[in-house]
Amino acid sequence: MKIATLTSGGNAPGMNAAIRAIVRVAESYGHEVLAIGGERKNHWRAWNLPGTIDNDLFGTDRTIGFDTAVTTAM
Repeated sequence: MKIATLTSGGNAPGMNAAIRAIVRVAESYGHEVLAIGGERKNHWRAWNLPGTIDNDLFGTDRTIGFDTAVTTAM
């Protein structure tokens, strides 16, 4: 099975670690992982990694980058 990994938003600390974790787990199950540079409409199974310091995406407790932004601001 092929799994596409799609990231959104700007650069955020933790994004590389999240992508690496997805790739390692997927490959341990024998899946092929594809990285995608932007929004695309295909018939692939995909994980979306929400990256925004605003933490304003529905359905998430915290986005990647939010904690770092709050810590830096404090």
